[in-house]
Amino acid sequence: AKPETRDLYDSKMRTIAALIADGLKGGSRSERESRAWAFLSILIGGLTTARAMSDETLAETVTAAALPAALQAAGA
Repeated sequence: AKPETRDLYDSKMRTIAALIADGLKGGSRSERESRAWAFLSILIGGLTTARAMSDETLAETVTAAALPAALQAAGA
């Protein structure tokens, strides 16, 4: 992608992570932001993996596993 597209993506993802961090409890701002990035990374990775799979049952297993892992990573 073009640099300006990547910059826009960075900006939007930072906004999303900050909003998630705002909703998390405990820890410093930096710790909450780190947990927000972990949450987003697990969810996005799970979704990306599931969407690439041809086996729908396996894809559902992946997405079902991602949510509790993401919530745990966020400390929720």
